[in-house]
Amino acid sequence: MTYQWLIFDADNTLLDFTRSARIAFTETLRSIDLEPDGAFFEVYHQINVECWGDLEAGRISPEELKILRFSRFLDYLGKEGNPGEMNAYYFDVLKRSTFRVDGALDLLEALRPLGIPMAIATNGLAEVQRPRLEQAGIDHFFEEIIVSEEIGYFKPNPGFFHTTAERLRVQESDRILMIGDSLHSDIEGAQRAGWDTCWYNPNGDSHSLASSPSFIISRLHQLMEILT
Repeated sequence: MTYQWLIFDADNTLLDFTRSARIAFTETLRSIDLEPDGAFFEVYHQINVECWGDLEAGRISPEELKILRFSRFLDYLGKEGNPGEMNAYYFDVLKRSTFRVDGALDLLEALRPLGIPMAIATNGLAEVQRPRLEQAGIDHFFEEIIVSEEIGYFKPNPGFFHTTAERLRVQESDRILMIGDSLHSDIEGAQRAGWDTCWYNPNGDSHSLASSPSFIISRLHQLMEILT
C-alpha cells in the first residue's frame, strides 16, 4: 500500500509523556511543600485517565479538566490548595521537560526520503503540545500538527478523524496510516474512520478489538519495514 499520509500520535508514541508527566507532577507537589510519595503519581495518573475519559466522551470541557484532576487529587490528600495554580505550574514544567521516545528521531529522519507527508494528530491541549513538539526538535518533520483542543474534537470521536482528513485533503480514507500507542483513541478511532492503523505496542500487550490493527510494532524502526 502506498500511503498519502502518515499520521502519528504524539504522547507515548513519539514523545515520552509518562517520563515528562512524572517530573512535572513531582515538581508540582514540591511547589506546595509536599514531598512526593511513590504512590502519589499512580493515584494522580488514575484520576487523570478518568478525567481524560470524561473529556473524550464530551462530559467535561478542557478548562474543567485542568481544574478537576488536581481538585480530585487534593481531595484524595485531604489537603487545601488551588488546583488552577497547580495545573499552571504542572504545565510550565511539562513544557520544559520534553523527551523523545527511543528511536523517534531516527525514524522520522529515515522516513523523510520516502516523500510521504507526515502529520501529528494528538489529543492534548495546545498550550502544552505545540511547545513540547518544538522543544523535542521534531515539529519540522510534519506538514500538519492537529491538536484536539483546537479543532473541538477529541480522539476517538469520529469528528476528530473526519476533520483531520479534511484538513489533509484526503479523499480515500484507506490511503491514511495512523500510528499510535492507544488502542482506544488512536487505533479503534482510526479504524472506524476507515484508516489503516499501526499499533505501537512496546510492552507486547494483547488487544480485544473486534478487528486487529493493520500492523503491530514493538519498536518504532519497524515502521520502515512496513513502508519499504
